[in-house]
Amino acid sequence: MDQSFPKIEKLKSKKTIDGLFQKGQSKVFFPLRIVWMDTPLSEAVAIQCGVSVSKKKFPNATDRNRIKRQLKEAYRLNKTPLYNESAQNDRQLAIMLLFIDKKFCDYSEIHRQTQRALRFVSQKITADYAQSID
Repeated sequence: MDQSFPKIEKLKSKKTIDGLFQKGQSKVFFPLRIVWMDTPLSEAVAIQCGVSVSKKKFPNATDRNRIKRQLKEAYRLNKTPLYNESAQNDRQLAIMLLFIDKKFCDYSEIHRQTQRALRFVSQKITADYAQSID
């Protein structure tokens, strides 16, 4: 598994995103909130991920884009264990990473919390998969 973030892994389907926020599970790892859901995806990939930053909290587009770039980079570097876990169990996940802080924070903090969030989701889907087999 390479550490890229190709177009087919980006969550863009409005229908999937709406379903994700209605039926998905969520957990906060401040300054991030991760929302995930086991769902069939339009592409043949194990995971599709999207990132979001509030326009209300960051009215300046350059600030929002900077944070989104940092979120995408942190996801790209830490996705491999979760991606492998999902592919191994023949599951498809939709994930959304939301930045919920009102001010900037260091990239190191975003990276660390993204790592924690993805590890948590990986453990959660493994536990759910084990329960579904039993």
